[in-house]
Amino acid sequence: MRVKRKIVFTCTLVISFMPLLVSAQWLETSIPAGNGPMALTYNSINNKIYCANGLENTLTLINGATNEVIETMSVGWWPRALVYNPSNNMIYCTNVLTNYVQIINGFTNEIVIGHPVGLYPVALGYNATNNKIYCANRDSDDVTVISGNSHLIITTIGVGNCPCAFTCNPSQGRVYCANAGSDYITVIDGVSDSIITTIGVGSYPCDLVYNATNNKIYSVNNGSDNITVIDGMADTVIATVGAGDYPHVLVYNSINNKIYCANMQSDDLTVICGETNSVINTIEVGHDPVDLAYNSINNKIYCANYISNTVTVIDGETNEVVATIQAGHQPVAFTWNYVQNRMYVANRSVDSVSVIRDSMVGIVEDKSFPILADYNNILVHPNPAKTFFTVHSLMPIQSIRIYDIFGTLIQTEHTIEDVKEVQIVLKDMCSGVYFLNIRTEVAEIIRKLVVTK
Repeated sequence: MRVKRKIVFTCTLVISFMPLLVSAQWLETSIPAGNGPMALTYNSINNKIYCANGLENTLTLINGATNEVIETMSVGWWPRALVYNPSNNMIYCTNVLTNYVQIINGFTNEIVIGHPVGLYPVALGYNATNNKIYCANRDSDDVTVISGNSHLIITTIGVGNCPCAFTCNPSQGRVYCANAGSDYITVIDGVSDSIITTIGVGSYPCDLVYNATNNKIYSVNNGSDNITVIDGMADTVIATVGAGDYPHVLVYNSINNKIYCANMQSDDLTVICGETNSVINTIEVGHDPVDLAYNSINNKIYCANYISNTVTVIDGETNEVVATIQAGHQPVAFTWNYVQNRMYVANRSVDSVSVIRDSMVGIVEDKSFPILADYNNILVHPNPAKTFFTVHSLMPIQSIRIYDIFGTLIQTEHTIEDVKEVQIVLKDMCSGVYFLNIRTEVAEIIRKLVVTK
């Protein structure tokens, strides 16, 4: 039986800007962190940033509105990976030297529970469809599955050698795990936690990303300098695309349907068209690019250059470099605060987090607006059955896009130019935080949407 979902349009209205507005990028500030920061995640409910300090066994908690350090909390030995669960406001942290995962309450900043997992847990993944967390245990060749509801371990799944990265396919309810030492991807059923199949890819697959527009999965293969493209319906390889030297990490541009791959030894990014599976551009960046992030508000890609100590900012429409920003020493990891539209990067060797600001504002709270607020002539109504909502506008609506909190496009509704009222049916959206991007002829409105069961 289908469970009814409650739709909450928060009394926060988001940005309005003209489509021709050009955004500027700059280093806003540098925030002190603990020793050896190496991972970040963002808490969208409480507007906090969490920084894992691997050499100090702590987490630095940062206020997303003020950029002030809230507190530094102790965790297990060598915190390595972080992931945020918006459905229960919990943060998950792996401790690689104690083979542990700790679950932290986002409201209270207290550790709720900790679990022993496999050996050397290096990566975490969140499955929003089934509210589960996956932990890749590199040295025991398995994946620990944790319930987001009960916080308990559900099962442990044996996978290939050296599991190191995840992505989820919400349309089929599957989780993909890259096994760097086995040169294949393990496909896991998100409901039964059983292995569906394995997919052979290139040598040493080390990162994965999902394309919701075309239902494809991409595996970057570090050892063979290429990217494997997988059909998300059939779980079969449909293309192999060449990359640069030592490709390392991927990110997806949901607005322009592009995939970006950072090539560490050739100091560039390979840009792939999501429709044709072909390389459309190669972009020079700094020395040793190690991480990528995507900002769907300004349609920019951010690249952390480990040796150059810089962040390259790329326009998602034109693929042109629009800024090179000096960060701290050895930037290694990003997280995006879309409330203030800030990008945070952890600087491993100077124990700090650099904050990059954009001239496009983020989600600005204004509690003077009622829940069903009329803003720039746009009104949103949830229906009583809570299975769809209607968007009204005095200006013709061009398109409506729905994104999850990670910036992934999950639903698109295109309209003809004279339509001023659009009914949006929720397509298998699970509970969580989403964003509506509503484009008219003169404005672009972003509304926060909370769906609860």
